[in-house]
Amino acid sequence: MSFIAKRQERLRALLQSEELDAFFISNPVNVTWLSGFSGDSSFLIVGQERTLIVSDTRYTEQIEQERPGAYAHIRTVRQSPVA
Repeated sequence: MSFIAKRQERLRALLQSEELDAFFISNPVNVTWLSGFSGDSSFLIVGQERTLIVSDTRYTEQIEQERPGAYAHIRTVRQSPVA
């Protein structure tokens, strides 16, 4: 198991112990630490079953290079990250 997978598994254990559905991570340092993806203006949602990277079209290729096969939601650059 990779160090990224181990970090996410520890976070999932915390989700269960706190009876939460997901964590929303917005700090870029924490996004990179938990996912291995280093693009700016991105967020991470860590749920019980999977992790989702939320980013914009500038990082489509970078996500594929750094985190092949990762679940990702790509928004347009003009689309608000919180809407």
